[in-house]
Amino acid sequence: MSITDPGTIDIIATRPGSRVVKLVVTDHLDWRDLDGHATLLRQKAFAYADFVESGGLGGVRTPAIPDEPEVVISVVAMHPPSREADAFLAEVAAEVRARGLGFEVQIRS
Repeated sequence: MSITDPGTIDIIATRPGSRVVKLVVTDHLDWRDLDGHATLLRQKAFAYADFVESGGLGGVRTPAIPDEPEVVISVVAMHPPSREADAFLAEVAAEVRARGLGFEVQIRS
């Protein structure tokens, strides 16, 4: 499970008492190949959005999904984005938010 497998949700994370559900993209790639990395990340993020919009969360048993969840696509990356990658991430964030979902990027090196 990783950014390279757009057909799989890497991690679904919830916290007791919270309506937030994080769909986590695990991103181990660096940004040297901006176009390739961007393509994979866009595919994965939009696959996650499609999963939510199609009612996929209704079939999740573990973890328990709260009623009326606030869904956030959370990219957990090993490498900080370049300036060009930041611009790309801002575009993806806007597109995901336009679909009613949150978007965030966390760097975990």
